[in-house]
Amino acid sequence: MKVIEVTFEGTTEEYQGFLRLRGQGREEDASVASRLAPDVEFVRKIIHRMAVPNGQSQLFRALYEGGEQGLSRSELALRMGRTEEQLSGILGGFGRRIQHTVGVQSLGRAGRSGVEHVLDVFKIGGQYYYRMLPELRLVIGEVLSQFTETQRGHSTE
Repeated sequence: MKVIEVTFEGTTEEYQGFLRLRGQGREEDASVASRLAPDVEFVRKIIHRMAVPNGQSQLFRALYEGGEQGLSRSELALRMGRTEEQLSGILGGFGRRIQHTVGVQSLGRAGRSGVEHVLDVFKIGGQYYYRMLPELRLVIGEVLSQFTETQRGHSTE
């Protein structure tokens, strides 16, 4: 048997209990457990540090409306009115935005990079799915109307 990656959802205390059951309950694990989710203020920095390009605002709106179940890559592209290739570019740009935000190493999601600091990315039946983490959903909910206003009168590029 080979375990490649484990994603844990729960509280810091539950994570510590999980680690103790596995014989891994060490002090340094507490800092990792506290960073299973990104800091909300860090997510606000990501969104507010510079103007949000139209493609990223489309991404945020589609994922926000997609809800807790998330969206498949093809459905996400369709809802955005983009091709999957264009979606790749938009996700890449968003990942660079995240990686260049001050505090990514200390406030982002431990062990993740790029969009995985604020999105769950998972595979079902050979298809990738994307889902907003609650912290990003909260911040996007605060500014969603701004994205609608920004999109009016701008091109889709």
